[in-house]
Formats: sequence, C-alpha cells, structure tokens
Amino acid sequence: MGRIGQKSEETLTRAECLECLKGATVGRIGASVKALPVIMPVQFVVHGESVFFTTIPGSTLDAATIGAVVAFQADSYRAPLDTGWSVMLQGIASAVDEGDPDVPPMDHVVAGLNGAGPQPRLVRLDATTLNGHRLQMPGDDDTRPCPGPPTR
Repeated sequence: MGRIGQKSEETLTRAECLECLKGATVGRIGASVKALPVIMPVQFVVHGESVFFTTIPGSTLDAATIGAVVAFQADSYRAPLDTGWSVMLQGIASAVDEGDPDVPPMDHVVAGLNGAGPQPRLVRLDATTLNGHRLQMPGDDDTRPCPGPPTR
C-alpha cells in the first residue's frame, strides 16, 4: 500500500518524456465531444516528437480529434514500489496524408483490425506542449527516468 507524502516527484526533461512514451503502448486521448470532456484509450507509437494513433473515419474518436486541440497522456506504475511516471502532451491532431514519408511502422496498432469496414485513418499529434514527472519512493534505487514494467 502506498505511503502518502513520502514519494519524491521529479520533473522529466522533454527527451525523458519522449523516452518514457516509447516504452508504453496504450495511452489516453482527452478531447471534447459535444462540449463535454471525454477520455479515450488508444494504442500508439512515438516517432520523433509526435504521437501516432489510428481512428476509424466517422467514429467518435475521429470526429473529436481531427483538427482539434487534444491532450494525450500515458503512464506506467510499479505497485510494489509505488514508483512510476506520467507524461502528458498537448497539440493539434491531424490526419496523416497518404504517402507522407515521415510515418513510423504501425504494425502493432493496426494488427487487431480484421479488414472489414472502413480503413483506419492515421492521426499525428505533434507535441506542442510536453511535460512529465517521475514518482519514486525513498530507497528505490532504480535510476531509470521511466521506471515501470519491461518495455516492448
């Protein structure tokens, strides 16, 4: 059980934030749908200083993100040690044009799609603002900027 008030919180650099995100596979998009805030999980990949994820054209996620300012958050937490990290970025989501040369491999993101229905749309979220922090308990000697479960 966590010990409230005994954790140290350390601000991560921009480079450390991006490194942490590269070790995660699921994040959350925060957007507005009909003027109400929503949070939706997405599989993603990081490439450069951008997060890429897919939507289905016409879906709630698609309508809420394309051309909109959105927030993205991912984290990792090791319960036995009460240690982890959280990174949030904000920016404008945009549909990626077909043939864009600066697109990462998205195999693990689209692997679950069975080919039926509309083709997924690739979305890029450039990190306009990016910040993160690391939580660490006293005595935890893990000095990695992104402690957590093994990365992929």
